[in-house]
Amino acid sequence: MTFLKLKKTVFLVISMLLILTLFPYFLYKLGLSNVTGRPERATNERDGLNSQGGIIELTKFKKLTPYNYFDTENTGFERVIWVVARDYNSNNLKSKRMLWWHLSGVSMTIWLSRNWAPEEILIKANAIRHKVGMTPGSPT
Repeated sequence: MTFLKLKKTVFLVISMLLILTLFPYFLYKLGLSNVTGRPERATNERDGLNSQGGIIELTKFKKLTPYNYFDTENTGFERVIWVVARDYNSNNLKSKRMLWWHLSGVSMTIWLSRNWAPEEILIKANAIRHKVGMTPGSPT
């Protein structure tokens, strides 16, 4: 193999690794670009967290990233974050086509886990569940 071919091969391999490394972050940003604004934090007190037996232990909270979203062990907290993300996205998406709905839902779930405290997520999810008449054990 000549030096020029080796150089091209190394360049190609490094380029592919860079693209594969940045692709999840690109999809995350693309999904967020379809969402207008960001959800407002809940203003209720912490008392509402444990009504009707509580929802989830705060110790199970894990911040998500575009890289670990699909690798994380399902603790149940992702589902609580999804309640908040789904409620917000249902009225704030630029395009509601299926691909955009799912991509924006994943992106908003990641964004909420990174930018809100676990208590804020639980308070907001609890407020949403009470607003629509759901109990903690009912399907979301």
